[in-house]
Amino acid sequence: RRSQETPTAAVTRIIDKEVKPFIPSADTRLEHGRSREMFIKESPTYGVRTCYSRTCFVGFTDDDLERVKILGAGRDFNPESPKETPRYMEAFPRATRITAEDVEMYEQAKHILQQTDIFWGAHVGRVAYLYAWLNQAEFDILSDERAKPVLKQYCGHLSKMELAILDQES
Repeated sequence: RRSQETPTAAVTRIIDKEVKPFIPSADTRLEHGRSREMFIKESPTYGVRTCYSRTCFVGFTDDDLERVKILGAGRDFNPESPKETPRYMEAFPRATRITAEDVEMYEQAKHILQQTDIFWGAHVGRVAYLYAWLNQAEFDILSDERAKPVLKQYCGHLSKMELAILDQES
């Protein structure tokens, strides 16, 4: 959300400006089926316990999304998984430590990206926006800081796919 923007205003702005251009019949019930969740976790930016709030809205469409779907974008995506840092590395304070939980999060993110179909993508300058249907658990995993290396590799994978498609077309 933008500063001082209500959840309802934020979802209305996103639906109108980002979703409706490619799914014209997209709509949401702002008053029905809405849920709100509050949780506390460490801020990735400042490292302090922070209270977060998430509001979910129910949306629907009767458009045929198959026409804009990027089929199997991640099927052959297989990045190398990191290995857990050995215990003796704890003696080196500046060494980056990879825990078993980090490796598990990485594997979960990789699996989600391998199974998820992208419904639409758009380039705005050097930034690409990808849209996919995710459930709450999948969204939480991909939003985790530990999933960032996987997402970065996935973007590189998609760029290679896009280049291959462009090569085939020319």
